[in-house]
Amino acid sequence: MSKIKVQETLLTFDKKQLGRLQKFISSAYFNDGYNSEDLYQLYLLLRKSLKKDIDKQKLQDRFYPEKPYVENQKNVIDNLLTDLNNLVERFIVYEELEPRISSQATWAKARYFSRVQREDRIWPLIKRYRQQWKRKKSVESYDLFERFELEELAAEFKSLYKVAQKDTGLSQVHRHLDIFFVAQKMKLNFIGLFDRHVIGNSPEWLEEEDPWWPFFHDNYEKLAHCHTPLSDLYYQACRVALDIDEAAELEAFEQLLLAKGDQLPEEDRRNLYAVYRAIRGRQYKLSGTRELIPLMLAMYKDHLKRGVFTIKGNLQASALKLLVNIGIKAEDYSWVHQILKDYPAKRIIHTRYPEEFHQLCTAELLFAQQKFEEAESAIIYRLFEDFNYSLSCDILLIKIYFETQNDLLEGRVRAMELKVRRAKINDFDKTAYLNFISIVRKLVKYLWVKDERRLKKIAADIRSDLPLIQREWLLQWVKDY
Repeated sequence: MSKIKVQETLLTFDKKQLGRLQKFISSAYFNDGYNSEDLYQLYLLLRKSLKKDIDKQKLQDRFYPEKPYVENQKNVIDNLLTDLNNLVERFIVYEELEPRISSQATWAKARYFSRVQREDRIWPLIKRYRQQWKRKKSVESYDLFERFELEELAAEFKSLYKVAQKDTGLSQVHRHLDIFFVAQKMKLNFIGLFDRHVIGNSPEWLEEEDPWWPFFHDNYEKLAHCHTPLSDLYYQACRVALDIDEAAELEAFEQLLLAKGDQLPEEDRRNLYAVYRAIRGRQYKLSGTRELIPLMLAMYKDHLKRGVFTIKGNLQASALKLLVNIGIKAEDYSWVHQILKDYPAKRIIHTRYPEEFHQLCTAELLFAQQKFEEAESAIIYRLFEDFNYSLSCDILLIKIYFETQNDLLEGRVRAMELKVRRAKINDFDKTAYLNFISIVRKLVKYLWVKDERRLKKIAADIRSDLPLIQREWLLQWVKDY
């Protein structure tokens, strides 16, 4: 038994979405097939069993009792599940496009009335749209393109039908096309520069630098009529990515985020704050000084307060791990405990195993508080979507067994080594994990007999720049050597 495709999709929906989906499936306008009632009943059944493994044979016995079920072959129930999955994916399309359809309503109506040459109807629509535009708090890329489309429509109507002997509005069309183009170019350029200069990737699509970037880099300030908060922030982010160690550029980026961040679309705002944290985190990793930890913690607390960590009040699994890790490093255990309390498993998203993930973070806190037995009891093994989190369970157990001198240590080390060698992870991470395993074995062998010569060599390896995880924890065992 296992979770099936449509069930995994349903797990990504919140309660309100599941309710809307139920109405969607019950509507004959969308669910008009011969098996519409079966699809509706199947949805209700799956919704009641969202977090349980589904036995497809029992499903087939429920809906097609006259049909035999054959293991490891396609059965009639698979067709019904596929139809339901198609319906659910159609619902996703409507959910994702509905806000854009609503925002384009003025353009659609104006286009219709221009086609039937109703001047008395098109101009009030355009006037009202322009007034609403001035009141927009934030503007997304597709908003900029939509404004260009509407101005183009107005210009075409004026010029083609010659309803007025005055400016056709072409200057407005050019202006809003430029605004859209500049905003999009800044965003796409930043993605490429960040991938190349910060992350260190060089995919094929980044082999050739965008020929527009030198022009924007040298002339952006002259293009003031095209500036928007979106283009301003991505332009400054590009400058940071090009010179990542320049403090003045990063400081300017931070000030711009504080000044204009609230005017950005929510997703861009979250992403740019994440970029800022990533660069500050890089500085911490390169310096290796604990003096930066309180500053990092203060930054994380500030960003949490600003709401750039959360999505509709929920916290991504990776964000929870990040917050827990920095809180533990700063030894602010009460704050970490409050984070785990404020964001229980039901508020953890982007993982199929929110309960197990929350337990892993809880175990990390318990370990930091030297509650080793409680930490071991809290760990629940799962093959998380990110394999590194699965290995986090192994690492934590190794640390617990090492601290408590448990006889199970060597067995756990061997098991982790086997997982790492078989894992499809990048070479850097694999080397960092294997170095950790190697050093743990050496510490087990030489720490208890106080072999100073060997321990000094181990200490030198830990302090070197070789790829290594858990460097700080390992270092505490050889800090006197």
